[in-house]
Amino acid sequence: MRKVWFVFGALLIGLSACLSPLDLNEVFQERVIIEGVILENQPARVRVSKSVSKTGENHFPLIGDARILLRTDNLEEQLAYQGNGIYESSNIMGEAGKTYSINVQVGKELYEASTTLPVQTVWMDSIGFKDALRFDSSGFVPQLDVFVFPKNEPSPNDFGFFSLEVDSLPYSQKNVFFQNPAPAQCPYFWSVQNIKKGTPLTVILYQTDQPVADYFKSLKGFTEQLTLVGFSVAPPENVPGNFDNDALGFFGAFQTDTLTRVLGN
Repeated sequence: MRKVWFVFGALLIGLSACLSPLDLNEVFQERVIIEGVILENQPARVRVSKSVSKTGENHFPLIGDARILLRTDNLEEQLAYQGNGIYESSNIMGEAGKTYSINVQVGKELYEASTTLPVQTVWMDSIGFKDALRFDSSGFVPQLDVFVFPKNEPSPNDFGFFSLEVDSLPYSQKNVFFQNPAPAQCPYFWSVQNIKKGTPLTVILYQTDQPVADYFKSLKGFTEQLTLVGFSVAPPENVPGNFDNDALGFFGAFQTDTLTRVLGN
């Protein structure tokens, strides 16, 4: 259960960074935000909230009275509310190769999406660095290029991305997406500044279906193109997810792999 909470939290942190109050115009249409994750052998978890106007508050009003139905094959389950805008399944678990559809009712509005949990084909092998580690007198590395090497290169039918955490905190730089064919030099890397000896570096692999990967790639594109004093100003209404009826967010099935290396060990 810890794994699904960890992955769910990491994905929502990344999404929330792209949906700050700075994203929306002064005059806007309130939008429902739905963020759903299902992992292999784990329950589905969904958070429902609403977009906000351009205010000083950096949070989104949570919705606790949504009705959420999850379906796969001949199974159907209504997700139970867990508090904090989060709903969870108890009977339907993630199974590789299966397609899951979700039906979210908020008031009179209905939102639907589907996702397929892929059979995992990509795993990580190791974390490396472009150059030899050189610590200064205070035990810091001023500049470090962090590489992740997969055990096998993703094929054209594999979709997903790698995410970096530094000292258990999501690194603010980009997610790195699967590439095929991969360049001769490892394409999966991040440039990190002022890292202290003993800091854990964790890379998380997320393998998913193409629509969900495209959604996160769109978020990456906007956040790289438009920034203002360090905050994302990418308009989320320009980032289509896989929900219909104008809802923001995504419903995605993910395979994951996690690898940690402590700097200097």
